Amino acid sequence: MNTLKMKTTFVACATAMVLVGCSSSSSSNSTVSPQATTLVNVEKRDLATTSDVSGTLGFGDSSTISLKSPQKIITALPKVGTIIQPGDALAEINGVATPYLFTGTRPAWRNFVRGMTDGPDIQQLEETLVVLGVTTLTPDQTFDSATTTAIKAWQTKIGVTASGTLSSSEIVFSPNALRVSGQQASIGDAASGAALLVTGITQVVSISLDTSKAALASVGEKVAVDLADGSSVGGQVTYVATTATTSQGQGQNAQATTSIAVIVTLDKTIDAGDNTPVTVKLSSSTATGVLAVPVKSLVALAEGGFAVERQRGTAQDLIAVSPGVFAGGWVEVTGDIQVGDKVVVPA
Repeated sequence: MNTLKMKTTFVACATAMVLVGCSSSSSSNSTVSPQATTLVNVEKRDLATTSDVSGTLGFGDSSTISLKSPQKIITALPKVGTIIQPGDALAEINGVATPYLFTGTRPAWRNFVRGMTDGPDIQQLEETLVVLGVTTLTPDQTFDSATTTAIKAWQTKIGVTASGTLSSSEIVFSPNALRVSGQQASIGDAASGAALLVTGITQVVSISLDTSKAALASVGEKVAVDLADGSSVGGQVTYVATTATTSQGQGQNAQATTSIAVIVTLDKTIDAGDNTPVTVKLSSSTATGVLAVPVKSLVALAEGGFAVERQRGTAQDLIAVSPGVFAGGWVEVTGDIQVGDKVVVPA
């Protein structure tokens, strides 16, 4: 018999992480029925323990689209959920589709006319006209005859008077396509001021992560997102704020909380509305390509430490091991153990 086995008294361990298939008798006349066991292969596995944090499924922060035609009337607005691509209209004013979405980071703060001073807003206007397929000019920051010709070509395409100029009220610049998340005006209102709430078109989970758990989130980390219907979808952390924000809770005894913003992008779009509560599983510890055995195979030793009953070939021995990361019913182990060995597990 193996020396370690001869000198060891199995100790029942009542923790959730270590299960011991053993018992002791106070009388030499007591009979203990042998416990049914099975053999399980030692495997190389990736293990990760997770922490559950609350998140909100939606399309990110909302921003406001405002209209600039106070003497006119809103005659149509897109429904909530509508995707607005560059070249699409954001509303209808006096029966005419306008303003149109163009791509750019700078706002439409002035009219586009021949003789205007050079600027990056002209270049982003020309870049959009190229993308829309109405010109092959090389975008620059100068409004010239090529710009006029390109605007006329686009105006002809959408069926309006080809003036070759554009008012700042006729276009809205945004870096990307937009999704309508709300209406702030009604049909029949003056076409002036806030009209639409919009977001990006990528479905994301927004998390306010307590700073005590900040180490759990890193850009590029793969996560699982549990939905209210019990299903789960994969995702990836795509943003972690570098500065924290503090908010004061509600109520007389409420305490301030400090958190960082974290964004998770889903692997696929989910049929869910804005602001849907979800649970995100962030990895708290990981082990990649490690030797692992079922947690139930661990035996607690009377003198301290752990062992597994290893079968190598036809021989069975009790082998001391050091446990590492626990996850999903498996545990990382180091010791005289290798792939191809089997361990005894209570059936």
